[in-house]
Amino acid sequence: MGPPSLEQDETAIGSVRTLLGELESLTQDPDYEYYYRGHSNKKFELVPSVYRNSGWISNEHRMFRELVLRCPDDFHELETTFQKLVKMQHYALPTRLLDITGNPLIALLFACKAEIDKDDETGKEKKCRW
Repeated sequence: MGPPSLEQDETAIGSVRTLLGELESLTQDPDYEYYYRGHSNKKFELVPSVYRNSGWISNEHRMFRELVLRCPDDFHELETTFQKLVKMQHYALPTRLLDITGNPLIALLFACKAEIDKDDETGKEKKCRW
């Protein structure tokens, strides 16, 4: 059977039901595992965050080392660089990792996040205070 072709017409996803219906036609073959990434803008490139700013990639090793030194309690149980990068990614620090998920509903949440985060009155991004 083989994996589905990615060359398909666009489908606007306006509901969870529509998403699940579209996915049902794609995921019939049990020999394949599918991963998803949610984007609010189809023009957004699939590039890890550390590569989106030339200053970040040239200072990646410094950012990594400084975070581990400043927050040792958060990293002392993590043995590998990969585990540390995953933790950094979770806290929205620029890394060479690209978030994907096996759950299409999580991808849908991230695709809608830009709209969820907008202020209803101004249409601008909501500001959070901690």
